[in-house]
Amino acid sequence: MADKWGITPEETRQSVHATHDLVIHRLARPGDVLQTRLTYTGIENKSPGAYTTMKLETSDADDQPVFTTYQGGMYLGVPAKGDDRPAQDTPDVPDLGPLPDKPLFEILVPVAHGAAHTYTESARIWNPIHTDAAVAKAAGLPAIILHGTATLALGVSATISTVAEGNPERVRRIRGRMASMVLMPSTVTVRVQDVTPVGGQDVARFEVLTEDGGPAINQGLVFFDKN
Repeated sequence: MADKWGITPEETRQSVHATHDLVIHRLARPGDVLQTRLTYTGIENKSPGAYTTMKLETSDADDQPVFTTYQGGMYLGVPAKGDDRPAQDTPDVPDLGPLPDKPLFEILVPVAHGAAHTYTESARIWNPIHTDAAVAKAAGLPAIILHGTATLALGVSATISTVAEGNPERVRRIRGRMASMVLMPSTVTVRVQDVTPVGGQDVARFEVLTEDGGPAINQGLVFFDKN
């Protein structure tokens, strides 16, 4: 597959998750047969390396949409060739105004030593930079790191607990940017900054900070149905 994309196996191991935007059209149900179609939508040169974007469309057996994911990845130290071609088909982000001086909630979340191994097997995301110290070192990382989506999930779960009384069925969209590495074991801090009504939904802004205060997840948003 790497050869088909025009990159080497070594370059694929330089890839880290950078951005994630998930739109939930309906909740998955037991017995669903789902299929996902992936389309590469853009590529740009950034200072850390090549930034690629893709769109993943998940539909049911009747070809009705269930989830749509807009995802970005960074190939650290790997330049892209040719002109930048940024993605065009991306969801709008509402203008929520300036951030408040103080967050609504601040939650400490422990990250266990084996969190990346557990998440790898549970989510079936097999990238050895998260589980193999030698591969992580070869990729220029200080150690194995927690998956970006695992870190995002910690922030989203804390936001649901504080804003939506722990009810995940209200979630209709999740968005965030992965900005700093989470090492293990450590403790991250989730800050739920505010909640703003937008077009019949409540939009919560949040961030996840690493143990040393770096922005593991910034520009975090969770869109909730009001009911």
